[in-house]
Amino acid sequence: MGWLYAHGAMRTKDKLIMFGLDVEDSCFMCAQTAESIDHLMCDCVYSRRIIQEINQRLQLMFPITDLLGWCNQKTGTKLQKGLQFALLWGIVYSIWQQRNKRRMEGMLQRPERVAKYVIEEVKARLNGRDFRMLTKTDIDWLKNTQLCV
Repeated sequence: MGWLYAHGAMRTKDKLIMFGLDVEDSCFMCAQTAESIDHLMCDCVYSRRIIQEINQRLQLMFPITDLLGWCNQKTGTKLQKGLQFALLWGIVYSIWQQRNKRRMEGMLQRPERVAKYVIEEVKARLNGRDFRMLTKTDIDWLKNTQLCV
């Protein structure tokens, strides 16, 4: 899912219409505007709420309008970059999963619950890591973001 997002290849409604399918173009989650990758991941009020919740819980500054750009910054350690990408892919996957759940079942989880799920998945990636090998910078960053398990 992350690769599809990064390459603009997710099958959102705007792409389906471009392929000639006759579908109604409004976003499944907010029904406020046409569904596109940019709308789904950055502009949709539902997606924005998920990202805001993650930012608040982890005390991060994940920019809502440029998720991929934030992860591609040249700052941060290898661990920080890896966890930023894990958060990004978790966000993308969860938003896409919720979009499809709304499409198929007509249900949508609360953004707070989705954000909690993404954070728990990233924390799970940290399990089993040898924290003795981390630098003080990484340990401090983990504590500040509350990702330290």
